[in-house]
Amino acid sequence: MDTIHRCFILILSASAYSFAAAPEIEKLLIKANQLRVQGSLAESEAQYREAIDNAEHDGASNELLAKAMNNLGAVLYEEAKFNDSETWYLHALDAHAKSAGPEGANAVSTLINLSELYRRMGRLKEAEDAVKRSIAILEKTSGPNNPELALSLNTLACQYYDRGRYAEAQALVGRALQIREAQGLTNDFLYAAMLDTMGSLYRDQNRWQEAKVPLERSLALREKLYGADHPHVASVLAHLGLIYRAEGELEKAEKSYLHALAIFDAHPNVGRASHAETLNNLGVLARQKGDLEKAEVFEKEALATWDTIGQSGTLGYASGLNNLGETLAAEGRISEAEPLYRKAIALWEVNAPDHVNLADCLSNLAGLFVSQGKAAGAEKLLQRALAIREKAEGRTSAGYTEAKRQLILLYRAEKRNSEAKRLEQDTFR
Repeated sequence: MDTIHRCFILILSASAYSFAAAPEIEKLLIKANQLRVQGSLAESEAQYREAIDNAEHDGASNELLAKAMNNLGAVLYEEAKFNDSETWYLHALDAHAKSAGPEGANAVSTLINLSELYRRMGRLKEAEDAVKRSIAILEKTSGPNNPELALSLNTLACQYYDRGRYAEAQALVGRALQIREAQGLTNDFLYAAMLDTMGSLYRDQNRWQEAKVPLERSLALREKLYGADHPHVASVLAHLGLIYRAEGELEKAEKSYLHALAIFDAHPNVGRASHAETLNNLGVLARQKGDLEKAEVFEKEALATWDTIGQSGTLGYASGLNNLGETLAAEGRISEAEPLYRKAIALWEVNAPDHVNLADCLSNLAGLFVSQGKAAGAEKLLQRALAIREKAEGRTSAGYTEAKRQLILLYRAEKRNSEAKRLEQDTFR
């Protein structure tokens, strides 16, 4: 299964108020942001920390402190220092609350950043709570057509997408796009990210041609905004690679992945998670082309990268475990594949128990059980996979039909023909 870092927009707090009383602190914040844009994250972090120290020493406003703390949290996120990032986001929320109360509109950007941080850490319930709080604040303070609300809606859509809740995600991102289009806000990175979300939703529903339209629009917009060799461009190239692979255009997919990987490699301070995801997708592609040795190399390197940046509890990591398990199983290394499937299943059970990727992994483990003569264990896994598919996709989907077919084959192999027949007839209800 493929992975992709989807549709997140990191929010740095802007200057929406006067800093006449703290010009030196503002200079530090401007310099820190310039360093971040240049990819000098360690230097940017040091500047933000100095700004915070000075602000606290000089008794600066809570809102100025909140701005600096939010931005430090954002840089730490990009450095994959997730625990430190959480600490500073929470400090920023405390400062926002002291300045304007816990439901003040200035807290929204920090809530969105915190939500994405939790998502990347695999803490999905906390991620959902944070972004829903941002939506509630904006609807109360700014009404239903605020551009910032569109960003929060897109963030929640990404989270629902990751968990297989496609209909809810599509409704949210559709509303987000309508808000921005109605106000003519269609020429910036935020709009491009929302196009990515919609394209990804179409892709995961096998609507390939529909997926290409928003993704190609996003690619053109990003190239216009950032140039052809920017990580923001690479992320869309990786998206398009997924579509090319699904359509059977394997050489085109490989070219797109390798182009994206080269861009991520050239920006190691800002593209490590995306680097891992692209390696993982190259592994899937290599296995599809029959090169299991190359697939194993890519998939192990992807997992090692996720481990290094502290993302071994995420859904992307779970997909990587599953993929390496598939490669090892294809090589006949059953004893090595099984613990990988089990670890992946455990991550999904905690974070996304209704996701179709969990159904895929359950089916993979069931296949190992069948090869070992463990029919009872395989049956339970396949029944669970079928239930997930029915809930997530409905009975008319290709995924549900395939999951049912696997269970029917198991019943036939076990001479349980009456159960197989009932299941076959159930297909047409």
